[in-house]
Amino acid sequence: MAERHGEKDNMAKAQKNSGAPLAYLKQDAARTVAVYPALGKERLAGKGHPEEEVRMNAYNEMLSKYGYPPEVIDIEFPVVIREDEQPRFADVVVFDDKARKRPFIVVEAKEPKKSEGERQGQRYATILRAVYVLWTNGSARSTSVLVNRYPEEAVGIADIPRFGGEPKYSVETLEPFKDDKQISDAFRKCHDLIWSLSNLKPDAAFTEFLKILLVKFEDETRESGYEFQVLLRGTPPQPEPSNETAQRIRLLFKLAVEHEAEFSAVFKDSSDIRLTNDCIAQLVKLLQRFSFSETPVDQKGRAFETFLSGDMRQEFKEFMTPRPVIEAVIDMAAPDTAVSILDPCCGSGAFLIYSLQYVRKRIENRKQSTQKKVKAVFDFAHDRLFGFDVSEQMAAVARINMLVNEDGRAHIFKHNSLLPRDAAPYVTRGKLVDFIFTNPPFGKKITQPSSLLETFEITKNAKGQVQKGAFITEVLFLERNLEWLKPGGLMFIVLPDSVLGNSTLRDERRYVETLARLRAVFSLSPDTFGPSGAKSKTSIVVLERNAQEGGNFSEEYPVFIADVQQVGYDFTGRATGKNDLPLLVSEYLKFKETGKSDSAISRVVMRSELGTNWLAQPHIQMPDTGTTNEFEKLGGLCDFIGTGKQLHELHIQMPVCTW
Repeated sequence: MAERHGEKDNMAKAQKNSGAPLAYLKQDAARTVAVYPALGKERLAGKGHPEEEVRMNAYNEMLSKYGYPPEVIDIEFPVVIREDEQPRFADVVVFDDKARKRPFIVVEAKEPKKSEGERQGQRYATILRAVYVLWTNGSARSTSVLVNRYPEEAVGIADIPRFGGEPKYSVETLEPFKDDKQISDAFRKCHDLIWSLSNLKPDAAFTEFLKILLVKFEDETRESGYEFQVLLRGTPPQPEPSNETAQRIRLLFKLAVEHEAEFSAVFKDSSDIRLTNDCIAQLVKLLQRFSFSETPVDQKGRAFETFLSGDMRQEFKEFMTPRPVIEAVIDMAAPDTAVSILDPCCGSGAFLIYSLQYVRKRIENRKQSTQKKVKAVFDFAHDRLFGFDVSEQMAAVARINMLVNEDGRAHIFKHNSLLPRDAAPYVTRGKLVDFIFTNPPFGKKITQPSSLLETFEITKNAKGQVQKGAFITEVLFLERNLEWLKPGGLMFIVLPDSVLGNSTLRDERRYVETLARLRAVFSLSPDTFGPSGAKSKTSIVVLERNAQEGGNFSEEYPVFIADVQQVGYDFTGRATGKNDLPLLVSEYLKFKETGKSDSAISRVVMRSELGTNWLAQPHIQMPDTGTTNEFEKLGGLCDFIGTGKQLHELHIQMPVCTW
């Protein structure tokens, strides 16, 4: 009985001092037990468990000395270091919220006289995205703060912060961007901040900015209590330290990647934001009052595209398909809500974005309620748009780009699309699509021995053996991409003219034509990819998947061909005011409807007329400018070389090849 009275006196004294139910020791039969009333937990203490009393005292300190309410404290909180291992457990964790979702302080308690464990506590705090660490063995103690994303960068401090009340929100409502320029300026300022405050290469820094945008977009799905901001603390309220803001943003990113399949598929090689705390906090401060979700989709889409097509293009050295070409391809394909679309080398996701925009406009013209229209757009984007990219960075760009364009969670994955279809992300396995729009990387080769080459038929000889030598990936993409198409499905693919015309690739082209029909070839101006720094002469090839394999490559059927000399800009990106792409679209649509076309840039030929290659340009007669003097032509060419003027400005006619 005296023992029980001692326990009650001990508990009453603790409660009187702190105003909270403190933990206490009790004797249970032959055991000593630490009781945590607020948690409803008991843990063995005493002999064999010397660290338990140290932890109990640290827990009580959080309540009595530092003033944290019991609702924000837990013990033995799981810490997952590796997914293939059992979790470890942090001794005490103090949270920044009553839901216990935001770890704030990690306490590492060791048995008396033990001196190790400080780094362990800092490691746990880093993984949990907490900010502060208290280490104690009962008689000695240390406190530290995480200044960045590595435990070894933790810095010793005089003490952990006392409870200053629940955090207050400085931003209660969000405002849309007022115009394209305001969004573009915000993106540019963010980019400049990252450049000045992080020690990352440009392409890596850009990826980290995408993670910040992802957290911002996800946070805007809240109805109130936005976490993407610098919170206020204390009385009078003061902005929280940058460490606290940054760790909260890191935690939000970690949760988004863990809980959203689409995000984990893109960021599966990266589960943290690699920027400094100060950089993250300043980015948050710059963007916190704005709402991307309330900004018109066309406006923010244009701004993000402008951001991508500016300095960013050079920084991450991506070979981007120009917007006018993409728009022309989508206009020619004319997709609707019933079709499915894949870009196996999606880059920034431009083909998917313009497909979504095209279909959205068709939906908006329907005589339906707004609710039904919104659902139709969401369903199309969610169920019928797919993109792969082997680069985590570019998959992230595409993922964010789709979010900017309110995609409804299209499926974008980091994936090598040269792998067999059964190795593709789970959600896409077994699917066949109606359209493939793609611009695969040029100039890469895979050389024997390679197990990947064994998975292609185009690499093998008559005996079924992979031939010696190197295989360019453009040719491999042709075979693999066609495997994704439904019978009758169409692939619009950008290819270098060398793939279309080189005699060394004749057998490869013939094999492709056993799988698909050559429906169209659009020769593009040499200026087309000039602004992105590419020098390859390219064409767009349209292939229609056969109903069954083993088609006859010598079969006769009509093929639409075109020679696009003007794309609206020159090699430097300057506008020229002349653009053949609208005429190309018009003539192609006429060909689809009537089987005919005969314009200045296009015609219809029978397949045999093209011979063993797929080149369009030699079969299109250029318009006569009236110039007949061959020396005049050569002189004009010299002027072009010397002055940089365009050929059409000098009114000369280049000879037409007719081989």
